[in-house]
Amino acid sequence: MSYQRRLTLTKTLSALPAPQFEQLRFALNPPPGIVPEGMAAQGNRVAALLSWVEGATGCGLEALGDVVEQLCPGCLEARESENGGGDGGEPPWLVPYGRNPYFTGRDEVLTTLYQQLHEGQTAAISQTQAISGLGGIGKTQTAVEYAYRYRDDYRYVFWVGADTELELTSGYVAIAQTLNLPLKNAENQDETVQSVRVWLGREEGWLLIFDNADHPELVQPFLPREIKGHILVTSRAQDFQDLGIVQPVTMETLTPEESVAFLLTRTGRTHPVGEHPRVRPMQGIEPITDLPSRQNPIVTGLGQSHKIAPTDRQNPIVTGSGQSRGIAPTEWDAATNLAAELGYLPLALEQAAAYIVTNRVSFADYLSSYRKQRLKRLEKAKPKLGHYPDSVATTWALNLKEVQKDAPAAAALLNYCAFLHPDAIPFNLFTQGAAELGEPLATALADAADDPLDLYDLLNPLCSYSLVRVEPESQSFSLHRLVQEVIRAELGDEDCQNWVEPLFRAIAQLLPEKSRDIDYQDWPALAPLVNHVKELANHCQQRDIASTVAADVFHAIGAYLLERGQYVLAEPLLQRALDLRRNLLGDEHEDIAASLDKSARTHQLQGRYGEAEPLYQLTLTMKKRLLGDEHPSVARSLNNLALLYDNQGRYNEAEPLYQDALAMHKRLLGDEHPSVATSLNNLALLYSNQGRYSKAEPLYQAALAIRKRLLGDEHPDVAQSLNNLAGHYSDQSRYSEAEPLHQAALAMKKRLLGDEHPSVATSLNNLATLYDNQGRYSKAEPLYQAALAMRERLLGDEHPSVALSLTNLALLYNNQGRYSEAEPLHQAALAMKKRLLGDEHPSVAQSLNNLALLYRDQGLYAKAEPYLSEALQLLRQSLGEDHPNVGRVTENLGILRAAQGRTAEARSLYQQALAILEPKLGAEHPWTVRCRENLAKVENGE
Repeated sequence: MSYQRRLTLTKTLSALPAPQFEQLRFALNPPPGIVPEGMAAQGNRVAALLSWVEGATGCGLEALGDVVEQLCPGCLEARESENGGGDGGEPPWLVPYGRNPYFTGRDEVLTTLYQQLHEGQTAAISQTQAISGLGGIGKTQTAVEYAYRYRDDYRYVFWVGADTELELTSGYVAIAQTLNLPLKNAENQDETVQSVRVWLGREEGWLLIFDNADHPELVQPFLPREIKGHILVTSRAQDFQDLGIVQPVTMETLTPEESVAFLLTRTGRTHPVGEHPRVRPMQGIEPITDLPSRQNPIVTGLGQSHKIAPTDRQNPIVTGSGQSRGIAPTEWDAATNLAAELGYLPLALEQAAAYIVTNRVSFADYLSSYRKQRLKRLEKAKPKLGHYPDSVATTWALNLKEVQKDAPAAAALLNYCAFLHPDAIPFNLFTQGAAELGEPLATALADAADDPLDLYDLLNPLCSYSLVRVEPESQSFSLHRLVQEVIRAELGDEDCQNWVEPLFRAIAQLLPEKSRDIDYQDWPALAPLVNHVKELANHCQQRDIASTVAADVFHAIGAYLLERGQYVLAEPLLQRALDLRRNLLGDEHEDIAASLDKSARTHQLQGRYGEAEPLYQLTLTMKKRLLGDEHPSVARSLNNLALLYDNQGRYNEAEPLYQDALAMHKRLLGDEHPSVATSLNNLALLYSNQGRYSKAEPLYQAALAIRKRLLGDEHPDVAQSLNNLAGHYSDQSRYSEAEPLHQAALAMKKRLLGDEHPSVATSLNNLATLYDNQGRYSKAEPLYQAALAMRERLLGDEHPSVALSLTNLALLYNNQGRYSEAEPLHQAALAMKKRLLGDEHPSVAQSLNNLALLYRDQGLYAKAEPYLSEALQLLRQSLGEDHPNVGRVTENLGILRAAQGRTAEARSLYQQALAILEPKLGAEHPWTVRCRENLAKVENGE
């Protein structure tokens, strides 16, 4: 509905007699209380009714007009006739740009602007709004789109350039001439400006756009004293208090989906944009693919009591395309990656699209060239559509020069930021590291650690051009990646080292001391640094920058990522630290030993035990040479090597190392120390894995008690101890004791580590195991599935923990008689374990046993027998003759012999199994009870 038509409707309603207005209100039936009672002023009642009609729950103005016509036929036409015909003439239109047919997205911004400008018709604070954002972000385009999209809401639409006072004056003169005001040609143009201000303060129904008002204070004198229309300002500035605006609409980059949609539509890779003025270019386009999607295997749990339950306890993250018309998957991927490389900036996307259209190149070829040439490639084409006056390289040039001239410390800070990740740059990197960054920052931020507003003062010149965006809640600020590209191009490659090396020294000020391991208490300080260190690592690699400080930073952040379970991200940083230290420190140095140790742990945590072992051994040997045989660091290496042997099922080799580490920790650190608790916990795990439960339990409890005393009730190590003690109870079928501990461990890990962490997956698996062993399959299955999915996301498809989850799912299916679903998972788990752990690992024997039981349960005795025989042989070799799992597999072989009618052999096997299980597990353990019952059946001839 046009502005004139709406005005006619408003005047008609205001003139309705009270009885007819009541009839109208009854017909529309607004909610009670919306329209004031009859004694209220008619104008207030009309305003309230219109507000509801135009709101989300109202009927709309067109429907209101229809009802008015039914109640008072001809009244609207008569009113329009009195007003001179209403819609008969074309309203004044001073927008200098055509509508961009490829304008994409921004619906939320446009809707917000419309709502804010219209929600308070008499409040100047809501009738003046600003779009704020970085140059090239699309502010002018959005203002143009707003003018075209909502032109029917206004009688007049004016556009004024606001770069300078002269441009503002010229714009007002143009308005005066368009309106044919008496002073349109006044010799003194100030008089013309004043006449326009008076007109704006008197008339209604106008939209006035001030474009590029980067200095809002220049606009203030041009505003009317009373604002009866709507004012929209576009600006790089962020402070509009001079215009009475406290919260401008901040313009962000396009979303990834919008950016790809723009590239496809702008380059003609999809169908043309629709003609309807409200229709946006295609959103949510997806590429074609002829390949079937890969289905991840679903995972669940451990087996029943007659099956060997794999152990899955702990010792102390990372991440598509679909269907479309006319674009190949490779081009879709290239467009997606190109949009990301350009930071989803509309100006950069337009420049790239302009080149692609002109030269008819593919997205893939352009992306390949851009990755090599960066800004040089982007600048090969200027923007052709979208009303951009400059290219990316020149859009910010004047702003940057002004900052360098007026605020050299702010310019220096921006130069440093060009070598960091563009997002979430932490304040404390500059407030605590300023002394390492040289002048002028050292002086400008000398007191910033005590007065946080010093940094805000420094950032203010950058904010005034939207070159950075401050995020007070996270104590950080951000900038666009292409601003970084422009700054780095200006500084030149040869100057990179002068900016990167001081940044390493500044980051080093935020790290814990090298002499201690990364602990949970360090995580909040280290988390904000990860992306910036990764970015600096790229610069070091590209320009061969090397320093021991850089090595220290890579090592610390890599160690932190290991603790967070982000192994894939940690590995390259730790390897970079090791390479730097070897090159800079020689072959024998304590820091090299520390790097070897972390690299070994990285391999171990990813299930690459063969790669980890020589590194652990080399670490231990080097530490003994450098530190002597009695040193806490040597004790840690003994523990780590023992843990590796434990993971490999080499229990006889692990036990003496665990005991040596525990004794040394106690001698050197005392009985109350976190490292002592770790040694107690790991030795207990070994005993549990060997079925020596009576020796394991007091060690678990002692470790838990020490950790609670030293670390508090909320700590990842405490959660780990709860998990392990719960697993110990579950192994002995003490389910009522195990369940609350498993649940507490899982909840604590989620609170402390987040929902995505390998340790959380472990707790999900272990709780599912408990439910599975109790026959509570419906509760176990979703937990097993969640654990498997998480492990595949975080650890990859080839990892011992993934194999364990596949085994658990297969066992659960087997328990439920879903044999056809179980068999391929058992086979996949067995093959993976052999690849990763070798043919003689106890876990391989467990898979052989479980696969045999699958066949036995289906009556396929001939297929089951060789698997059981091989499993029994492997377990005897790796665990010894008297391990509970040896007893269990011996009993399983007896069950098979009984089913085959070979009673004498079955009796002998049951007796052998009982002789192992009863001393180890006790007479009342479910395994012992079941074995005794099976023996009785054979002896009774059943």
